[in-house]
Amino acid sequence: MSIKIKLFRKQILFFIIVLFLKSCSSLSVGYGSIEGTVSFSKKPIPQKKYHIVKVYESLWKISSKYYNNPLLWPLLYKMNSDRIYDADLIFPGQNLLVADKFTKSEKAKAIKHAMSRGMWIIGYQEEKDQKFLLD
Repeated sequence: MSIKIKLFRKQILFFIIVLFLKSCSSLSVGYGSIEGTVSFSKKPIPQKKYHIVKVYESLWKISSKYYNNPLLWPLLYKMNSDRIYDADLIFPGQNLLVADKFTKSEKAKAIKHAMSRGMWIIGYQEEKDQKFLLD
């Protein structure tokens, strides 16, 4: 075959490919209509509140700041038990979850635990703390 015929075939193949690609890109994709209704809740989604621990802070001080009662620190401890091993040892930079509301019975249990906890050792999870977490 001559060179002119080979070149002509390549040009035809090129134009066929270009036309094919052009037709593919101009296809319109139909979208289905949306039927029915969706109801949305007017109740706002509660946002989680976090506290970043600062130097010299303790659960006692943080509880006093947010709940106006330092004896409610066990509630913070229980809420953040996945982040805090020892209630007596938190670190600057830790991000702690702070809840807004508790039941009266939760508050009473926390205060009872805080007042009857007894001796503590830094770096060790006391048995009374372990029992409080399981309640």
